[in-house]
Amino acid sequence: MPSSKKNAAGCGNIRKKTVTKNGKDYTYWEARYTAGYDPGTGKQIQKSITGKTQSEVAKKLKEATSALDAGTYIAPHKTTVAQWMDTWQAEYLGAVKLLGDHVVASQSADDLAHRFRVQLGGCLCNDPADAVSD
Repeated sequence: MPSSKKNAAGCGNIRKKTVTKNGKDYTYWEARYTAGYDPGTGKQIQKSITGKTQSEVAKKLKEATSALDAGTYIAPHKTTVAQWMDTWQAEYLGAVKLLGDHVVASQSADDLAHRFRVQLGGCLCNDPADAVSD
């Protein structure tokens, strides 16, 4: 009788998946693991990792779960351009830094975003009304 192998709790699982798109089969490997628990509902927060080979996915899964165990895991989050510009200005730009040939002294994120839009000749925002006309 074959013995059943079980992984330790919290280390995730790996499975082979096949999907059909436009009549063609595509096969890949997916790993799923618990990244934590939602404090509001108490439900598990499930994350998935995909790859072409089982060993590739196993390596990524081991990295993710070991980061969870070590407490160094940082959950991915969505940052808008405006939020990143504020962070960039506060942490990277500082009071005065060189930007190309110009000295920038404590400008707001809106001023910097406008300068970049002018330099790139386009709009870096969701509102087409903010687009720079030539």
